[in-house]
Amino acid sequence: MERQIREVRISYAEYGRGTPLVALHGAGVDHREMESAIEPLLPQNHYRRIYPDLPGMGASTAEGLTSNTDVVHLLGDFLRDLDAGPVLLLGHSYGAYLAREIAATYPSQISGLALLCPIVDGAHDLPTHGVIRQDPDAYDELEPGDRGGFDEYFVIRTRATARRYRDAVLPGTKLGDAATLERIFRDWPLDLPT
Repeated sequence: MERQIREVRISYAEYGRGTPLVALHGAGVDHREMESAIEPLLPQNHYRRIYPDLPGMGASTAEGLTSNTDVVHLLGDFLRDLDAGPVLLLGHSYGAYLAREIAATYPSQISGLALLCPIVDGAHDLPTHGVIRQDPDAYDELEPGDRGGFDEYFVIRTRATARRYRDAVLPGTKLGDAATLERIFRDWPLDLPT
């Protein structure tokens, strides 16, 4: 599905009926990252699940956007355009960074907020990226050239997580517009609530 918000085309997947839930993925991937993680967890008949591709990622465009603040306002307009009433907003990583500001800027459009691995400006003393589990057959599902990205993304390395990376993460990494993301990320800071 697609919606035109000003000059930007927002591509998204939508399923079900009920309480609206909008899930924002991390940087450099597309909606499939969140869709594959969330769909198995939710009752299929209680939620209207909406998974947009963030601007400059997946099939979404980003004309005229020059900062994360621009992205927040665009996504606020996207939520309003859905005409779903207040939504549950879920964000992962970069999507969580945006979700916090969306909730602060557009509180009447948000009925609940959940953040998974949120980016926090100025965070220090982060744990090192260490492998928790490495099955000997974990790489059997991947092409040799895709193994490095998998290793950077997952700390639990099994055939199942390799399939998830191959099917839900890797395709989105090939669709992003690096120049557009560089332009937007150049003006990174948001006025996040504390």
